[in-house]
Amino acid sequence: MSQSAGQLLRVADSTLNALGIRDDPQCQMSNSEVMTFVLLSALFYQCNFKLTRLVIQHHRYFPKILSQSRLVRRIHRIPQEGWTILFAICRDFLCLKKSNDFIVDSFPVAACQNHKFFRCKLFKGKAYHGYTASKKSYFFGIKIHMIVNLEGIPIEFHFRSWFDKRC
Repeated sequence: MSQSAGQLLRVADSTLNALGIRDDPQCQMSNSEVMTFVLLSALFYQCNFKLTRLVIQHHRYFPKILSQSRLVRRIHRIPQEGWTILFAICRDFLCLKKSNDFIVDSFPVAACQNHKFFRCKLFKGKAYHGYTASKKSYFFGIKIHMIVNLEGIPIEFHFRSWFDKRC
């Protein structure tokens, strides 16, 4: 994992430098370290930030590690284009062994409970209200369509509202 961490850190740092995204001089963890943390968490610990933080702290991969709440805030402060390019690079890097076998699935992501949808600030309107046949329940939120390879690494994904019939 230490070799992967070093490689991911260099890729994240190069990506941010190419985009011209600079760190604040007072920050304890650089943006590239935060991005590397997220990728290590996704690759090795099923996005469990608490466990990833403990392992990284124990092995001293980074000089300083932020608290979990601060990490989440820093993750959301990194511009979207940085994440998009880094995920595209990692997708190409992780899919070096080409496979013709893929798994396609779609699943709902709840924005709020069904009976409280009128108070939801994140999504508004009937477009996000749908029915999940597998659970036999109505649902308020978005639907994700995902293609993964046999190792479980996401290849493509698409978010959509329930009303969007294009998918």
